[in-house]
Amino acid sequence: MGRWMGLVLALLLGSNGALAAEPGSGAVRDYEGRLEEIAKEVQDIRRELEQLIQEVVEGETGRLVLFLDGPAPAFKEKGVSLSVDGKVVVSRPLSAAEADVLTRGLPLELIELRVPAGEHPVSLAPLGGEPLAPAPLKAERGKVSSWVATAGAAGVEWRAE
Repeated sequence: MGRWMGLVLALLLGSNGALAAEPGSGAVRDYEGRLEEIAKEVQDIRRELEQLIQEVVEGETGRLVLFLDGPAPAFKEKGVSLSVDGKVVVSRPLSAAEADVLTRGLPLELIELRVPAGEHPVSLAPLGGEPLAPAPLKAERGKVSSWVATAGAAGVEWRAE
């Protein structure tokens, strides 16, 4: 708060001196130099505020981005049901375009969500099917953690990307 008061005071004092000075005098050059200093201080303050805002928004959370990969015929036919921390976050059939993404061998993004930093039990199953044992996926504070599920005969395996 003290920086703001100093900035306002400098503007007020600087403007009085510049108005009384003759054009081309040293006072005008001093005023212009001070304006440049103030502009730099304002930029520094803006950067500090942006960093503080990011820290407040990010807090103790991270982001999980969850993908499905592989041929996954049961998922393409029935759809997908995904639970994080025991709550269903995705439960829907796949569109033709999404099924095509899987057919082409590309990972399909299911969801991106903000969660508290730490491990979270994540369970994936075909829509209407029994959820498999949850896998503990880790979200790091202030970072994006991408996890890809590959469905196979032995169930679903998760890997960090």
